[in-house]
Amino acid sequence: MKASRSALSSSLQVSVSPPERPVVHQNLERSRRTWRIFLRNHRDVLAAMDFLVVPTWNFRPLYILVLLDHGRRIIRHFNVTSHPTGEWLRQQLRKAFPSDTTIRYLIHDRDPIFTSLKPFLAALGIEGKVTAFRSPWQNGILERMNGALRSRHLDHVIALDENHLRRLVFKEPQAIAMA
Repeated sequence: MKASRSALSSSLQVSVSPPERPVVHQNLERSRRTWRIFLRNHRDVLAAMDFLVVPTWNFRPLYILVLLDHGRRIIRHFNVTSHPTGEWLRQQLRKAFPSDTTIRYLIHDRDPIFTSLKPFLAALGIEGKVTAFRSPWQNGILERMNGALRSRHLDHVIALDENHLRRLVFKEPQAIAMA
């Protein structure tokens, strides 16, 4: 009986070599490559928006909205609030993108306040592009600018209120965008 089992197991052995790279990594690299191509091809008509959360001296959060123009890599618009609402965000977008705008795409993350703006953006002639879940590299220019903003201005000082935060951070907003 032992001989037959060993003969059976040796006849059933199949040599399978693992693929050079796992399929998951190939798909991830492909999605990164196509996203980079999209960013490069549309940079002149592309903008990005994100919130940066800053705690104040009494631990209440303040939200900085930053809208970045990818083509020129400058801050198109910014503002600070303690309570971001859909109406407040629509007003900021009206200020940032007047009717003569050349922006066609707006990159944003999956924040519920951003995803509720789809009909409003369509009325402005702008298509919202939502980044993938936990993929900050898809909005890398703005994420890097947010990091520079934190390290240069917010790591050393505690904000008192909205006006104080505006004075602290946006003395030279264009210099931050170029970092």
